[in-house]
Amino acid sequence: MNKMKFVLLLFLMGLFLLTSCDEDDGGITMNEEEITGTRITIGEGKIADARIEQLLSAIMDKDNEAIKALFSKKALEESNDFDAGVEYLLNFFQGDVISWERKGWASSESREYGKRSSMIRFGFRVATDVDEYDFHIMDYYLDTQNPDNQGVYMIQLRKSSYEGSWGGSWQERMRAGIFIQEK
Repeated sequence: MNKMKFVLLLFLMGLFLLTSCDEDDGGITMNEEEITGTRITIGEGKIADARIEQLLSAIMDKDNEAIKALFSKKALEESNDFDAGVEYLLNFFQGDVISWERKGWASSESREYGKRSSMIRFGFRVATDVDEYDFHIMDYYLDTQNPDNQGVYMIQLRKSSYEGSWGGSWQERMRAGIFIQEK
Protein backbone atom coordinates (compact mmCIF):
# COMPACT_ATOMS: atom_id res chain seq x y z
CA MET A 1 0.00 0.00 0.00
CA ASN A 2 2.87 2.41 0.75
CA LYS A 3 4.24 1.83 -2.74
CA MET A 4 0.88 2.86 -4.22
CA LYS A 5 0.82 6.07 -2.13
CA PHE A 6 4.37 6.87 -3.20
CA VAL A 7 3.51 6.41 -6.91
CA LEU A 8 0.37 8.54 -6.50
CA LEU A 9 2.37 11.26 -4.74
CA LEU A 10 4.98 11.27 -7.54
CA PHE A 11 2.22 11.47 -10.14
CA LEU A 12 0.57 14.44 -8.38
CA MET A 13 3.89 16.25 -7.98
CA GLY A 14 4.65 15.75 -11.67
CA LEU A 15 1.21 17.00 -12.62
CA PHE A 16 1.67 20.06 -10.43
CA LEU A 17 5.05 20.86 -12.01
CA LEU A 18 3.69 20.48 -15.53
CA THR A 19 0.79 22.85 -14.88
CA SER A 20 2.62 25.55 -12.92
CA CYS A 21 2.68 29.12 -14.21
CA ASP A 22 5.49 30.79 -16.11
CA GLU A 23 6.44 33.72 -13.88
CA ASP A 24 7.45 36.01 -16.77
CA ASP A 25 4.06 35.81 -18.43
CA GLY A 26 1.79 35.77 -15.42
CA GLY A 27 0.70 32.24 -16.18
CA ILE A 28 -1.94 33.41 -18.63
CA THR A 29 -1.66 31.76 -21.98
CA MET A 30 -3.48 31.69 -25.27
CA ASN A 31 -3.73 28.97 -27.83
CA GLU A 32 -2.12 30.27 -31.02
CA GLU A 33 -4.01 27.64 -33.02
CA GLU A 34 -6.88 30.11 -33.31
CA ILE A 35 -4.53 32.55 -35.06
CA THR A 36 -2.10 30.45 -37.07
CA GLY A 37 -3.42 26.91 -37.18
CA THR A 38 -0.47 25.62 -35.18
CA ARG A 39 -0.76 24.25 -31.67
CA ILE A 40 1.67 26.42 -29.73
CA THR A 41 0.84 28.00 -26.41
CA ILE A 42 2.40 31.39 -25.72
CA GLY A 43 2.02 33.85 -22.87
CA GLU A 44 0.55 37.31 -23.10
CA GLY A 45 3.84 38.80 -21.87
CA LYS A 46 5.51 37.32 -24.92
CA ILE A 47 2.74 38.73 -27.13
CA ALA A 48 3.41 42.20 -25.69
CA ASP A 49 7.17 41.78 -26.17
CA ALA A 50 6.70 40.76 -29.81
CA ARG A 51 4.49 43.80 -30.46
CA ILE A 52 7.09 46.07 -28.84
CA GLU A 53 9.79 44.61 -31.08
CA GLN A 54 7.61 45.10 -34.19
CA LEU A 55 6.83 48.71 -33.27
CA LEU A 56 10.41 49.66 -32.42
CA SER A 57 11.69 48.05 -35.61
CA ALA A 58 9.18 50.07 -37.67
CA ILE A 59 10.10 53.28 -35.84
CA MET A 60 13.85 52.72 -36.31
CA ASP A 61 13.28 52.00 -40.01
CA LYS A 62 11.05 55.12 -40.27
CA ASP A 63 8.54 52.79 -41.95
CA ASN A 64 5.12 54.47 -41.97
CA GLU A 65 3.45 51.49 -43.64
CA ALA A 66 4.83 48.98 -41.11
CA ILE A 67 3.47 51.11 -38.25
CA LYS A 68 0.11 51.38 -40.01
CA ALA A 69 0.05 47.60 -40.56
CA LEU A 70 0.22 47.03 -36.78
CA PHE A 71 -3.13 48.79 -36.30
CA SER A 72 -6.54 47.21 -36.71
CA LYS A 73 -8.80 48.18 -39.58
CA LYS A 74 -11.27 49.55 -37.02
CA ALA A 75 -8.62 51.76 -35.38
CA LEU A 76 -7.54 53.14 -38.75
CA GLU A 77 -11.17 53.97 -39.62
CA GLU A 78 -11.88 55.62 -36.24
CA SER A 79 -8.61 57.57 -35.95
CA ASN A 80 -8.49 61.25 -36.84
CA ASP A 81 -5.70 61.81 -39.40
CA PHE A 82 -3.76 58.62 -38.66
CA ASP A 83 -1.00 59.39 -41.18
CA ALA A 84 -0.24 62.71 -39.44
CA GLY A 85 -0.02 60.80 -36.14
CA VAL A 86 2.55 58.42 -37.61
CA GLU A 87 4.63 61.33 -38.94
CA TYR A 88 4.47 63.07 -35.57
CA LEU A 89 5.55 59.85 -33.81
CA LEU A 90 8.53 59.40 -36.14
CA ASN A 91 9.63 63.02 -35.58
CA PHE A 92 9.05 62.94 -31.80
CA PHE A 93 10.98 59.72 -31.14
CA GLN A 94 14.68 60.55 -31.41
CA GLY A 95 17.82 58.43 -31.41
CA ASP A 96 18.78 54.80 -31.74
CA VAL A 97 17.29 52.26 -29.34
CA ILE A 98 19.74 51.15 -26.67
CA SER A 99 17.30 49.11 -24.57
CA TRP A 100 13.67 48.63 -23.68
CA GLU A 101 11.82 47.20 -20.71
CA ARG A 102 8.21 46.12 -20.41
CA LYS A 103 6.61 47.93 -17.45
CA GLY A 104 3.66 45.62 -16.94
CA TRP A 105 0.54 44.46 -18.69
CA ALA A 106 -3.09 43.63 -18.09
CA SER A 107 -5.57 41.83 -20.26
CA SER A 108 -9.25 41.21 -20.70
CA GLU A 109 -11.16 38.69 -22.74
CA SER A 110 -14.72 38.02 -23.78
CA ARG A 111 -16.19 34.91 -25.32
CA GLU A 112 -19.48 34.70 -27.07
CA TYR A 113 -20.90 31.83 -29.13
CA GLY A 114 -17.48 30.22 -29.50
CA LYS A 115 -15.82 33.46 -30.64
CA ARG A 116 -13.24 35.33 -28.64
CA SER A 117 -11.96 38.87 -28.19
CA SER A 118 -8.69 39.29 -26.26
CA MET A 119 -7.19 42.69 -25.49
CA ILE A 120 -3.88 43.41 -23.81
CA ARG A 121 -2.80 46.75 -22.40
CA PHE A 122 0.89 47.17 -21.73
CA GLY A 123 3.52 49.77 -21.09
CA PHE A 124 7.21 49.86 -21.78
CA ARG A 125 10.15 52.23 -21.45
CA VAL A 126 12.67 52.72 -24.24
CA ALA A 127 16.12 54.20 -23.77
CA THR A 128 17.73 55.72 -26.85
CA ASP A 129 21.07 57.44 -27.22
CA VAL A 130 19.14 60.75 -27.09
CA ASP A 131 16.33 60.32 -24.52
CA GLU A 132 13.98 57.90 -22.73
CA TYR A 133 10.36 57.31 -23.74
CA ASP A 134 7.32 55.68 -22.16
CA PHE A 135 4.75 53.89 -24.30
CA HIS A 136 1.28 52.63 -23.43
CA ILE A 137 -0.42 50.36 -25.97
CA MET A 138 -3.88 48.83 -26.28
CA ASP A 139 -3.88 45.85 -28.60
CA TYR A 140 -6.63 43.41 -29.58
CA TYR A 141 -4.19 40.59 -30.31
CA LEU A 142 -7.06 38.20 -31.07
CA ASP A 143 -10.61 39.03 -32.09
CA THR A 144 -12.73 36.42 -33.84
CA GLN A 145 -15.89 38.26 -32.70
CA ASN A 146 -14.95 41.29 -34.82
CA PRO A 147 -11.93 40.54 -37.07
CA ASP A 148 -11.69 44.22 -38.13
CA ASN A 149 -10.79 45.00 -34.51
CA GLN A 150 -7.73 42.71 -34.39
CA GLY A 151 -4.49 44.67 -34.02
CA VAL A 152 -3.24 47.72 -32.16
CA TYR A 153 -6.00 50.15 -31.25
CA MET A 154 -4.05 52.91 -29.49
CA ILE A 155 -0.49 54.01 -28.82
CA GLN A 156 0.32 56.69 -26.26
CA LEU A 157 3.85 58.03 -26.08
CA ARG A 158 5.69 60.57 -23.96
CA LYS A 159 9.20 61.30 -22.81
CA SER A 160 9.96 59.58 -19.51
CA SER A 161 10.72 62.98 -18.00
CA TYR A 162 7.08 64.04 -18.54
CA GLU A 163 5.63 64.78 -15.11
CA GLY A 164 1.90 64.58 -15.83
CA SER A 165 -0.35 61.54 -15.72
CA TRP A 166 -1.48 59.52 -18.71
CA GLY A 167 -4.87 61.22 -18.26
CA GLY A 168 -7.24 58.93 -16.36
CA SER A 169 -8.12 55.26 -16.41
CA TRP A 170 -7.44 53.19 -19.51
CA GLN A 171 -11.18 53.22 -20.28
CA GLU A 172 -11.21 57.04 -20.22
CA ARG A 173 -8.13 57.25 -22.43
CA MET A 174 -9.17 54.62 -24.96
CA ARG A 175 -9.37 56.12 -28.42
CA ALA A 176 -8.10 55.00 -31.78
CA GLY A 177 -4.75 56.16 -33.08
CA ILE A 178 -1.44 57.59 -31.90
CA PHE A 179 -1.29 60.14 -29.08
CA ILE A 180 1.81 61.94 -27.87
CA GLN A 181 1.99 63.84 -24.60
CA GLU A 182 4.51 66.62 -24.43
CA LYS A 183 4.88 69.97 -22.69
